[in-house]
Amino acid sequence: MALRLGYFLLVVLILNTTQVVHAKTIVFIHGYMAEGSIWSRSGVLDHLARNNWPFAGRYGYDAQGRVVYDVREQGRDATVTVELPWEQSIEFQASLLDKYLSEIYKHRPQPIVLVGHSAGGVVARFSLVKNPVSSVHALITIATPHLGTPMADLGALASDSPLGIFLQELGDPTLVRSRGLFRDLQPARRGSMLYWLNRQKHPAIPYFSIIRSNEVVDITRYDQADLVVPPAYQDMNNVQALRGKSVSIASDGGHALSVYDAIRIQKILKQL
Repeated sequence: MALRLGYFLLVVLILNTTQVVHAKTIVFIHGYMAEGSIWSRSGVLDHLARNNWPFAGRYGYDAQGRVVYDVREQGRDATVTVELPWEQSIEFQASLLDKYLSEIYKHRPQPIVLVGHSAGGVVARFSLVKNPVSSVHALITIATPHLGTPMADLGALASDSPLGIFLQELGDPTLVRSRGLFRDLQPARRGSMLYWLNRQKHPAIPYFSIIRSNEVVDITRYDQADLVVPPAYQDMNNVQALRGKSVSIASDGGHALSVYDAIRIQKILKQL
């Protein structure tokens, strides 16, 4: 009897340990001119919630830069979103992301998977390089300008031009406030932020690049192709420090998020 009871307890312990090991928190990071709700509006969160990845809440910041949150426990696997000051530099956003990750792990002490869209993917990678933490177990990026984007060159020019000042005087300071971010996302060239970042040691975790095409089948449908970031710039295998270390996943559609990204993310999660 004692032997059977001991065997039963051992089985229960193994099953519970297995559940803890495989439980994860998915942290969604938005890009430029977006917010955490973009993951809901695009259908990504709803799709994952219907497939056993419930939404656990959001993390934001107050006027003093302190972390605030509205989270709830829902099962072992769950998703959360974070709010970032999207007009700020990559380094500034990454420093706030570091604070979020610390708080998230306190509330949900389980492996974290970062999912970044557009500039949010660069913010995530900067955070991993500058402040590697063992709680992050994988990075998934979607349409992210890992090698920069020519659009950032245009943005930098506009922000330093009379146009930026004129718009600021009219009450729209977006261009001027985004100067640092535009410079950070300019195509990687010697002396640029991305040139530096792409040569730094990265944590030995799984990397996944969801890459948009720029092939336009119907010229009346701009949403069929990514006209913001060239496909090759989205592939982390083209990052010097990550060559051959990223799984590349081709996808159609424009630069924006869609519910189909949830399907791709779900397939990746099954591999982790």
